[in-house]
Amino acid sequence: MTQLRTAIVGYCSHILPIRGQIVGDATFVSHLKTFKSVLLDAYEHQDYPFAKLIHKLGVNRDLSMSPFVT
Repeated sequence: MTQLRTAIVGYCSHILPIRGQIVGDATFVSHLKTFKSVLLDAYEHQDYPFAKLIHKLGVNRDLSMSPFVT
């Protein structure tokens, strides 16, 4: 019986970074409406490779954390 070995390089799912901000005087419903709009805008760019975004932004890697955690 032969053994099949496969090496995976890259992400196994799409990463869609979203930045959210909670405004102190906004209602919960208002926040949801705003966040829905942010998500819908982000979905238009979901096929842009996350690694390419990080490279283009010139983010310095800190190996103690993931590049999208600040």
